[in-house]
Amino acid sequence: ATGDKTNGQLVRFDFQQPHGPGSMDHTVASVRRFPEVNLTRGELGVHAGMAVRGGAEELLIAIPGAGRVVSVGTRSGSYARTAREEFPIFSSRL
Repeated sequence: ATGDKTNGQLVRFDFQQPHGPGSMDHTVASVRRFPEVNLTRGELGVHAGMAVRGGAEELLIAIPGAGRVVSVGTRSGSYARTAREEFPIFSSRL
């Protein structure tokens, strides 16, 4: 998971298959956005971190701009749509 600097959302990338050691090809991935998790930056030099708790069931996220820590269920979320046609420049060929 990572933070999207453009819109401040939590984003999860699932590459679904090994892509080999040293390979930087991340074009085949399932992307899950969590728009309800609002990520805001803190002061310069303040770390915003993530940690997994509970056997990968819970992701804890430090949000320094809000001065809080939130918990997200790692198995939460639902399928909304495929964005392959909407964003072809970011999509790999199947």
